Amino acid sequence: MEIKPNIAHQRGFYTERWNHFAFANELDLARITAVLETLQRIGFAAPPDICDLGCGAGWATSILGGFGKTTGIDLSDTALASQRYPNCAFLSANILEWDGPKETFDVVVGIEVIEHIERPLQAKYVQIAHDLLRPGGHFIVTTPNAKTMRAMASGGREWSNQPLEEWLTASELRDVLGIAFDVREVRSFILGHGVRGSFRLVNSPKVASVFGAFGARRAWENAALRGMYGLHLVAYGQKPRRG
Repeated sequence: MEIKPNIAHQRGFYTERWNHFAFANELDLARITAVLETLQRIGFAAPPDICDLGCGAGWATSILGGFGKTTGIDLSDTALASQRYPNCAFLSANILEWDGPKETFDVVVGIEVIEHIERPLQAKYVQIAHDLLRPGGHFIVTTPNAKTMRAMASGGREWSNQPLEEWLTASELRDVLGIAFDVREVRSFILGHGVRGSFRLVNSPKVASVFGAFGARRAWENAALRGMYGLHLVAYGQKPRRG
């Protein structure tokens, strides 16, 4: 039976990881782009109050802080994030035990967080996001796509050395968000990963070149993303309004 890492181990791991963080990479760029595109789709008449629920090193929190007052919460020690990104507020806390301010935020964001929570507690994470939001507020999530991860040569673990990985499929993500939110969208992004099964066809350069020859490569790629062949998922749900 697999032994799950305890909170103290996870806190130490992430404090060490984020204290040595230097720059975001291309995948990080794709994730924050997906979040910002979703934020644009939602729209806002006034600067929203934003909570980055599992903010890591804080770089994405700082970007979000350009659009509204933003608070980052993370299990790790966030002192360094506070120094690096003074435009935002940061708090170190175990999210699953944090008694956060109820109905305070317009947007809650979880970028690559939910998969690092044990499966039975993922619904609790979603409920916490719900409780932080004002009625009508939105919860935006990005997470690795379990369908793609399982199609990797080594089952996806070659992509991560983090203590806990509990990937979700698109339908699983929709279901867990649906516990507390009206789910507006679940989509995949970033093609080109995965080598098993149908992924060999989807990611084949030869197939892509055939569609490209007929001017249909973009249509092929969009169809693959709709089929949830992307490396990551982005989803958002809205907290029901009262009355």
